[in-house]
Amino acid sequence: MFQNWNFLIAEMWVLLALAALVGLIAGFFFFRGKGKSEDNFSLDQSLAAAKSELLGLRKHLDTAQQQIFAQEAELSDLRQIAAAVGIGRPAEGAGAGQETLDELPDEMPEEYAQILLQRDERIALLEADLEDLRAELETDASKIEARFEEMIIEADERDAEIARLTETLAAYEEATGTGNVPQQVNA
Repeated sequence: MFQNWNFLIAEMWVLLALAALVGLIAGFFFFRGKGKSEDNFSLDQSLAAAKSELLGLRKHLDTAQQQIFAQEAELSDLRQIAAAVGIGRPAEGAGAGQETLDELPDEMPEEYAQILLQRDERIALLEADLEDLRAELETDASKIEARFEEMIIEADERDAEIARLTETLAAYEEATGTGNVPQQVNA
C-alpha cells in the first residue's frame, strides 16, 4: 500500500513549488503595476495642479490686462485734458514736465501748471509701469506654457507606458489562462 508514495510525495512538492513560483510571478506583475498606477496618480495630480495654476495665472493676466487698459484710458484722458488746455500732445519721458511748462500760456495760474506737471510725470510713470508689466506677463505666460507642454508630454509617455503594460498583462493572462476566471460576488 505504501510502495508508490515516494513518487506521490515528490510530485506534490514539485507542484507546490510550481504554484509558489507562479504566485511570485503574478504577485510581481500585480504589485509592480500598482506602483505604476500610484505614480500615474501623482502625475495626474501634478498635471491638475499645473492646469489650475495656469488658469490662476491666466486670470491674473486678464486682471493685469484690464489694469493696463484702465491705465491707457487714464493716459488718454490726461492727454485729452492737456490738448484741451492748449498744450498739444504732452512730451513723453523724464523731461516731459519741463517741456510742458515751457508750452504753457503766460496767464495760466501756477497751481494749474504744477498740476499739469504732476500729471505729465504720472503719465511717464504709468507708461514705464505698463511696459514693465507687459514684459513680466509675457515672460510668465511663456514659462507657464512651456511647463504645461512638458507635463502633457510626460502624461502622454505615461499613457503609452500604461497601454504597453496593459497589453503585456493581457498577454500574460491569456497565456496563463487567468484572464477569463469569473469572479465570485459576495452576497
